[in-house]
Amino acid sequence: MKFSFCPHCGSKLFSKDFGDDKNIPFCANCEMPFFPRSGLCVIVIPVNQNNMIALTRQSYGDISKYVLTAGFIEEGETAENACKRELFEELGLKTVNLTYLASYYYEKSDNLMLGFTAIVKDGDFNFSNEVRDACWVDLNEARKLLKNTTVGRELLNEYINFLKTHNNYC
Repeated sequence: MKFSFCPHCGSKLFSKDFGDDKNIPFCANCEMPFFPRSGLCVIVIPVNQNNMIALTRQSYGDISKYVLTAGFIEEGETAENACKRELFEELGLKTVNLTYLASYYYEKSDNLMLGFTAIVKDGDFNFSNEVRDACWVDLNEARKLLKNTTVGRELLNEYINFLKTHNNYC
């Protein structure tokens, strides 16, 4: 997000250089720079005790495509808590353990996505209004179903590499 007006006082911002950073929006009234920022999100691979992965189809957008659980980090929330919240809100799943894998810049929506894998308790899905349906799939099926996604596919590949380096590859 790049500001044109000060979010505090409403004054028009002008460009100013700050060290190595050039043309940063600046409010002369508040004497504050407003560096461009991306939205912070999490994306999670939910894995149950049987090594099955939960994939969802959202109730909006391309409802035919399976995706991983993702969502914005709320104000005052850690990335880890955002993962737990999103998994519980969207799928009704409780997180047992989280592992950070990698971050991804998603240019389409100007978001920085922090990728995790989450071991979750077995149980029935309890969908939010955002989720049309979900299913448990093995790793090979997850590869097939996520082949047309961008960040989801990259995170799954990172997860596979993680499993290989920890001798857990199926």
